[in-house]
Formats: sequence, C-alpha cells, structure tokens
Amino acid sequence: MRKKKVNAQYSMENKKDKKLYLRVILVLFVVISFFFWYLRLRNFEKMMTFHTDQGFHIQEVYDMVVQRKARLIGPIVLTRMVEGKGYFIGPYYYYILAILGIVSKWDAVSITKFLLIWWWAGAVFLFLWIGKKLNWQAALFVYAILTVHPLLIGFSRMFLNPNFLPLISVGFFYFLWKALKEKRKKDWFIAGGLAGFGLSFHFSVLVWLGIMAGVWTYGWFVKKLNIGHLLAGLIGIALSELPYLIFELRHNFYNLRTIRANGFDPNEVGFLGPYYAFGFFPIIFWAIAFLYTFVAKRTKYWISIPLSLLILWSIMFVFTKDEYKEKGYGMPIGWSVPTQKYLAGVICNDQSRKNFNIATHISADVRGDDLRWWVRRCGAEPMGYGDYPFADTLYFVDRGELQSLNAPGLWELASMTKDPHEVEVTKELDGDLWFYKLVRKK
Repeated sequence: MRKKKVNAQYSMENKKDKKLYLRVILVLFVVISFFFWYLRLRNFEKMMTFHTDQGFHIQEVYDMVVQRKARLIGPIVLTRMVEGKGYFIGPYYYYILAILGIVSKWDAVSITKFLLIWWWAGAVFLFLWIGKKLNWQAALFVYAILTVHPLLIGFSRMFLNPNFLPLISVGFFYFLWKALKEKRKKDWFIAGGLAGFGLSFHFSVLVWLGIMAGVWTYGWFVKKLNIGHLLAGLIGIALSELPYLIFELRHNFYNLRTIRANGFDPNEVGFLGPYYAFGFFPIIFWAIAFLYTFVAKRTKYWISIPLSLLILWSIMFVFTKDEYKEKGYGMPIGWSVPTQKYLAGVICNDQSRKNFNIATHISADVRGDDLRWWVRRCGAEPMGYGDYPFADTLYFVDRGELQSLNAPGLWELASMTKDPHEVEVTKELDGDLWFYKLVRKK
C-alpha cells in the first residue's frame, strides 16, 4: 500500500514537472517569436527588397488581373535565358500575388509583410513537428536559427518564387513521412499535390519527385506499399500541376523543349543560389535537431545551453555581412523603397514631363522596373522598353557617371544623348546615387 502511494506521488510530481517544462517551452517560444517579427519588421521599408524581379513580377500580375485573363504560367526564368528564349515556372506564384495585390490595393510593402506570415507558418510547422516527434529543446534551437539567421531574414523581406518553398517543403516531407508510416493513400495524394504545387514555384522541387519515388520503392520492397499508393501520389502531382500541363499541351511542350535546349550550367555564377536549399528545409533542420540532441545528451545543461547561445550569437552577428545591416538583400547600395517612392513622387509631380521613359544604371537590368512600378502607382505611365529613341524626357539614375562626364555606354541613355539634349534636373541621393532629368531639344 505504501509503495502504491509513493508511486502515485511520484507520478503526480512527474506530471507537474512536465507541465512546468511545457510552460517554459511555451514562454521561450513566445520570446523567440517576438524576435522573429521584430528582426524582420524593424526599418521594414528601408530593409525590404523591391528591385528588378519584384517590379517586373508585380506588374505582370497587375496586368493579368486588370485584363481578367488568368495565366497558365508564371514568370520567365531570366537567369536561364539563351538567345532570348527562356522557360517559365508555374502560375501559383502569380495567383497568390494577385490575391494579395487585390487585398492590399497593390501596395508592394503590404504584400511583402503579408508574406512574412508564410515564412513564420513554415517555421512554426517545423517547430511543432520536431518538438512532438523528437524533443522540444531541439525544436526551440531550430526555431531560433530560423529566427536569427541573417540570410533568412533578408529573403523573408521580399516576394520571390523560391520564398514559398519553406512552408510547402515542410508540408511535403511531413505528409511523405506519414504516407510511409501509416500507409494511407490520402497521405500519398496530399504529398503528391504538395510536390506539384512546389514545382510550380521552383524547378529544384524536381528532386522531391525522385525522393518520393525512392520512398515508394522502399515501401514496396518491404511490402508496406502497393501500386495504389504510387497512383495516388501521381494523381496528386498531376492535379496540382494541371495549369502548367495544359500550357505544355497547348504549346507543344514549349517549356520542356526549352529546358532541354538551354540546359543547366553548374559552372554558371549563382547556379546554386542559397534559395535552392529552401525546398529542403525539413531535411536540413531535422539534421540540425538530431545533432543538437546528440550533443545535449552527452553534455550537461551548463555546457549545452551556453553553447547553443554562442552558436546563435555567431549566426546572427559573426556571419552577418555589413551590407545586410544597411540595405535589403540583393538591393544596390542606397537604392531602397523610400528612395524609389521619393523619385516616383518627383516624376509624378513634374508637370512639364511628356513622352517620358525611365532607366537606372545601378544593376544589370537598366529598365528600372522597380521605379516604373511606383511611378505607375502615382498615376503616370512611362513609355515601353523599346521606345527610348522616341522619348522626349528621360529620367535616369546612376552612380554619378553622367554628371562626371563619364556616361555609361547604354543604348537606353544613348537614345537620348546622341541628339541635342539638356540635363534639367540633377539630384544627389543616398549611397552615391544621382538622379537626372534629360530633355530632348526640338
């Protein structure tokens, strides 16, 4: 009798300890979540990325909505173009941007803020999965890395097609794990649907199909799975990729033929950008969680906790480039959303403008799609990409080459400067940027 009382008391103490433990985990989760949002929302407009890709993508989405013509494809992959020909990703990226654009009244800043929720949802999903299936300390450590890593902070402050992969990848690998474990066809169908959905955002997801095939093959060999499970997965892929498949059938498999013709060059600069890892977040961070658990079990808390904090501090400060502290990821120095909005206001308030065009010599693309977007939002319409020779006014941004009489050899600029012209406005901006208004003399 006495032994039963002791066991009951011990069990109650264990339950109390577990409740206290979970409360501590919850408090730490809330604290880390606060930093997740603080680090991303601090100086948001200055630190967000809105450059060539973003300006081009949102304009295409806006045109799609205005014309009421749903596209079957998304944007062209500009980094893989050969002799003017390129292939396209799927349309879901544009569909999501269209919904957010309508809700936010086409405010690019609000759209980017909305997408922070997508990133956070992926981080929380991964935290809960690791916490329930491994342990909560490892889950917190992974969640903290996702919170403070400078590269992830920078990428989360922009809209770009690979940025949708972290959440989708967590869902895909979670349901693929369930599909193997519980042998339910609906899990294979969901995993296949998520694979097709993810493939619409980035072609690195093709690897998922290989992983899916490998998992099914293993399950088939150990007699856990049958052909019905494979068919469920394939149906999920086909249904989620239906718009893209329709486009391919209508255009004689244009994208497949273009991908084969253009190929993939692994020696190309930026071929494997950091965003290629976004589709494999669960694999990467489950590995980190297992490593954390392995180390924590072999060290005392007074060693493992300070070691964890040191690792997080190193990630946040030691590996943070100075440029990440001053500007958005991939943005030219001095070229921020506040600067773009200011120049758009100058252009829109210029009552003397007529037949104007825009060019920016601050990155590889000189068409200035980012600035064009803000100018259109305030009610002015620049001429097209091929109309520079016919523009009476050219608004131009560079790093001082023009005013120092060292003008760059750009067709867009030469279309104006080869004829008699006058530089009416010259403004020095932040980051050694200069803004000009060039007017063609009649």
